[in-house]
Amino acid sequence: MSSAKAHLTQIEREITEAILLAIKVKPGSWQCPWHSPRNKNAVPVNIASSNNYNGINRVRLWAESFQKSYPQSVWGTKRQWEDRGCWVRVGERSTFLLRPVFANEEEVDQESTEFDLDAEVDQKSFLYAVPFEVFNIEQVKGNTGYTKPALKDLALCLDHVDHYIAMTNADFRNGAEPMYFAPPRDFIQMPSRDKFGPTDFSSATETYQSTRLHELAHWSGASFRLDRPFGDHFGDDRYAFEELVAELASAFLCAELEIGNPPRQDHAQYLQSWLRQLKSERRLFMKAASKASQAVKYLNELQVVER
Repeated sequence: MSSAKAHLTQIEREITEAILLAIKVKPGSWQCPWHSPRNKNAVPVNIASSNNYNGINRVRLWAESFQKSYPQSVWGTKRQWEDRGCWVRVGERSTFLLRPVFANEEEVDQESTEFDLDAEVDQKSFLYAVPFEVFNIEQVKGNTGYTKPALKDLALCLDHVDHYIAMTNADFRNGAEPMYFAPPRDFIQMPSRDKFGPTDFSSATETYQSTRLHELAHWSGASFRLDRPFGDHFGDDRYAFEELVAELASAFLCAELEIGNPPRQDHAQYLQSWLRQLKSERRLFMKAASKASQAVKYLNELQVVER
């Protein structure tokens, strides 16, 4: 193995281990770094471009913020902070992210916010992935000039989620249990709204809405949409992988729509499958995050901008 490839493998392993370290499993409960109240569930943003970090980079930065208890998810390279007249404190440790390099690129953009692992398969121009280092706003000194955006009014925010879901024209059928997406008949079954209660991460309404977003993520994977394999039966590896994709996609959507993202208790049983698969496939989280980003992109493209 070349030294460059070995270095990349180490970075991939570090990213996976950081996410695993941030997963808390307790008897009867579980929590991942993307489970947060809305005031802590911000999308990681780049200080220079104001672009959101996506895919596995977003999950990686959530894990780092979770571990270090960073109050703000604002990140940048050392150069980007220096360009703003700031400097990284002595002794601060960087966080490694990944970005793809394509054949038509003349140079590596060290300020990228996105890494899509599927580019390796879907785009012939993909050459390789490169790591780069970022630091959180809490790790630098000086006037960053960054102002934390105010949270939206919760009532308006939840109305916005209703509107977002309605624009997809997904067929939701409420009032029956259990909840699931039925691919052959293309509808989503949901329990009635009063079946959802508050948690440490969300109000009852946020719990209901985040569950709808999770099922909507499954809906995006139908064969005539994004065509993701759902698995043959409950508990097999493909089934568990699809649940991880939907778990991450709903977390991305909750963050972007500014609502709390509580852990789904029915997913505790999938956690052991995810951990087991990670022993043989270090890119599991990267692949799932890539599929989740594609799902969010697909759902976002169904929205109509009101003029």
